[in-house]
Amino acid sequence: MLNIETGLFSGMVLQRTRRDVSDQLITGRTDQGGKTANLSQLMRVRVTQKGKPVRGVKIVGRVARGQFKAQLVGLRVGGPYVIELAIGAESVEVRDVLVGDVWLLTGQSNMFGCGLFPDRAKPSKSVRGFYMDDHWRVAEDPLHNMWNAVDEVHATIGRGLPAAPGGPKKYRKGVGPGVAFGKKYFSVTGVPQGLIACAHGGTSMLQWNPVGAKADGRTLFGATMRRLQKNGGRVAGVIWYQGESDTLDEPAPLYTERMKKLISAFRRIAGDKTLPFVLVQLARHTIRGDGGLWNSIQDQQRLLPNLLKQVQYVPAIDLELDDAIHISGESQQVLGERLARVMLRLRGDREQGRMPIKVAKIESKHILALNYQRVEVTFDHVVGGLRTHGRAAGFSVSDTDGNRLTPYKTVVSGNKVLLHFGSSGFEVFNLHLSYGAGFDPACTITDGDGWPLPVFGPVAIVPAQAVTSLAPSMKCSGSTVYDGDIRALKLPRGLAALLRRSVTCNDGGFMDVHALVEHNQPNHVIYMRAKFTCVEAMNLELMLGYDGPIKIWLDGREVMCDPSGKNPAAPDVHQVPARVKRGEHRVEFALGTNNGKACGVFLRLRRKGVPKRVIEAGEAVLPQWVAK
Repeated sequence: MLNIETGLFSGMVLQRTRRDVSDQLITGRTDQGGKTANLSQLMRVRVTQKGKPVRGVKIVGRVARGQFKAQLVGLRVGGPYVIELAIGAESVEVRDVLVGDVWLLTGQSNMFGCGLFPDRAKPSKSVRGFYMDDHWRVAEDPLHNMWNAVDEVHATIGRGLPAAPGGPKKYRKGVGPGVAFGKKYFSVTGVPQGLIACAHGGTSMLQWNPVGAKADGRTLFGATMRRLQKNGGRVAGVIWYQGESDTLDEPAPLYTERMKKLISAFRRIAGDKTLPFVLVQLARHTIRGDGGLWNSIQDQQRLLPNLLKQVQYVPAIDLELDDAIHISGESQQVLGERLARVMLRLRGDREQGRMPIKVAKIESKHILALNYQRVEVTFDHVVGGLRTHGRAAGFSVSDTDGNRLTPYKTVVSGNKVLLHFGSSGFEVFNLHLSYGAGFDPACTITDGDGWPLPVFGPVAIVPAQAVTSLAPSMKCSGSTVYDGDIRALKLPRGLAALLRRSVTCNDGGFMDVHALVEHNQPNHVIYMRAKFTCVEAMNLELMLGYDGPIKIWLDGREVMCDPSGKNPAAPDVHQVPARVKRGEHRVEFALGTNNGKACGVFLRLRRKGVPKRVIEAGEAVLPQWVAK
């Protein structure tokens, strides 16, 4: 009896070669052929299309000990075909076969599909799916019919949605991007499309680990291998949507390396070192958790194409959801079309394909006197110019203290976005820019083609520097009379007796002493003291901001005097060099009340001479403030 085991089944799509013909691997069993025989001399192949013979198709291979391995060569793109194979008196007929492009659909629930059924794409006879039950049919959601899954792993790790025996009738969800991807690719190329469903909801990179996997269906990668081999072993590419399950402390830092190994493994089993791979950048969600790790995965996905050839991503931050974390059925169709267009570009179609918008350059300028930050971001691959729906939103900067600030003004023009940030107490060192920070950001900027900017960041926009936080507290005196010339002012003996009040900085890091100021009194000062300690000798700068005449002493030694100080105060406007020894040190101020207009000071410390790599690694040894 002639029995086909892999490579040729009714309803399937055979992967085409670059010459637009089949070269499909087929294996099976037969009672013919003896120990070893030339298959082309034994097997007969007859192909018809609409009842008419198709010429130029042949079988090349061997038969040995009841098993055959052959290549079906020369069947042109298109179909449907009826293929009859015969050896002696044994024969088998395979119907409704197409030749085109075949894809692996991989990842977790958003590839699996959890969008609402009413919004699913209409099926096309030219787009076929290899369902979880190992049968080819016209592709229609849900492609991942887990209730009939053949591979053991889908029962071992849980079936996902929909899950129960009896099929999807009890469920309202199951729409993924695959069908829309196939339809879009077919509409552009006119080539039949085949979709091999391999995803599983809720799965992590660790569960997709290819190391040691065998094509036996016991692991996710092993199940994908088995399904690929069953269908001839060759595909046109892979689409991937996964990452939600890796937004945790342990797996998040490992995501990039695990993805590199996984992509390499996909290429190895498909026999193609440059197999195109398109992944979806995580969208948004409304479930509580660590937004920083979510953004970390998004940024790693954005940067992955910089590390591997023939890899690209698709943004999804603008898409609607049908629940707290899953792309809606309607938006899955948008996502599928985006995946198709990027895949088309990877495979050489520059006219119909496209690249996602890419961050090209970030330029930043800080105006210390106004504590004003202007950031210009230039993007590549913008189609039709950038635009915004309502107020331009999505950008923010963050500092080393964890403060986050949104721009007070965003200007969108051409392929550039100009951002204006300003705050009297905002950290200006080690600033990082983000777009789409957090779980559920409002990102309103797209190009003329409707594609959103990618989520990115945090990206450093101000060179990393070894700076402390702003001084958190100081000891202060009340308002004290002096002769009006702060240049002649001496540090009082017994100053400690005057410093009876403790003042804590406000949320912006400003040491606000305005409540202690005598109003309309021109010749008054307020004394202040902050302490810090160093574990070793350091070359420092006192980074200052103030709004009245001021004199400053370090460990009792005068280091600065500015009789012209006036409003407004802004942090880090003035820098005073200071070389200190190991141990505790004190900074003391005399702040003129400026006719009652003075409010206070900013103070932080910057250590000079620290290598950039040490700063970026977070290993710089800095002074520590002493709370007294």
